[in-house]
Amino acid sequence: MTTNKIVGACIFGSTLFLIDASGAALAQQPQQACAPADEMTTMLAERYGEALVFAGLSARGHAVTILLNPETGTFTALIVSPNGRACMVDAGSDGELMEYEAPAPAGSPS
Repeated sequence: MTTNKIVGACIFGSTLFLIDASGAALAQQPQQACAPADEMTTMLAERYGEALVFAGLSARGHAVTILLNPETGTFTALIVSPNGRACMVDAGSDGELMEYEAPAPAGSPS
C-alpha cells in the first residue's frame, strides 16, 4: 500500500491544487459557506459591518444579493435559494457604491 504525502498547495482561480510527493496535482473544489440567509447577513453585519446594497434575480434564476461596507470596501456576494439558504459565492475588498443616472428612454426629448 502506498501513501502519498502532500508536499505543497497552490490556488489557481477558485480551485485548490494539492501537490503530492510524486509531483501529481490533485484538484479539490472549494467548500462553499452556506447558512440561513438571516444568519448569514447578521454575521456579515456584525463581523464586517456589511449591509445589503443590491438584490436581484440572475439570468439563471438565482436570487443574488450583494452586501457592502462602504467605509472599508469589503463586500460579499450571496446566492439565496428558495428555501432561504444563502451561499457565499464571492467576497472581496475595495468595493464602492457607484453613482448612476439612468439614460433617458428612447424617443424622449433630451
